[in-house]
Amino acid sequence: MPRVCVNLFQSLVVLVVASFTLWSCGKAEPHVVVSKSPASVETRYVEDLPEGEESPLSEDEEALTDWEFGCKTEFEFDILEKSELADEILVTVRIKKASLSLDAPIVVWLPKGAGEDLVRHEEAHVAICKRVYRGAEGIARSGADSVLKRDFQGSGKTLQAAIKDGLARASKQICSNYHLQMVEKINRISEVFDTLDRDNPNMDHKQLMELAFEKYSLIKD
Repeated sequence: MPRVCVNLFQSLVVLVVASFTLWSCGKAEPHVVVSKSPASVETRYVEDLPEGEESPLSEDEEALTDWEFGCKTEFEFDILEKSELADEILVTVRIKKASLSLDAPIVVWLPKGAGEDLVRHEEAHVAICKRVYRGAEGIARSGADSVLKRDFQGSGKTLQAAIKDGLARASKQICSNYHLQMVEKINRISEVFDTLDRDNPNMDHKQLMELAFEKYSLIKD
């Protein structure tokens, strides 16, 4: 049975930004800014894999929808404390503003000549990913809110390295929370959909997907 493959551990890109406050026409800029790129979908065929490259499909899989949720962060901050201990610099930074960049690349792996039922099944998994991704901004924003005005400590050989370490801790808190919530929702809905599709082979995949979301809502409530 096709499955959704999750890459949970995303690379967290932390950009160090000088501490300052922006004002425009007398109005303060928002403390959390979220930029969300549209979900991208690519179809690949297992027969086109280069020789020697391992197939993403396991032996019992016919197809696979593989997705990721990227989460990159950028911060404005104040340095509250700085000290040197032996050959290491320690800093404490307080987050003033968080800017997040989200994306959702989706790759569908199919065999060439895949039957219509198999194609439609994977299209439903793609639709599940896209629908869950619609709510990504709110989930990411709540994670960013949790680090505002909070202090994070970092260490490193240089001041810049110590700051980056402290900001990486803030970034991890935001993005880990984001990934866990997105992964849990998609996994649960996908599992329900796969079960429904197996038990109702004659039902339309779109109807089964809608039913999967309904059942997930009941589970969550």
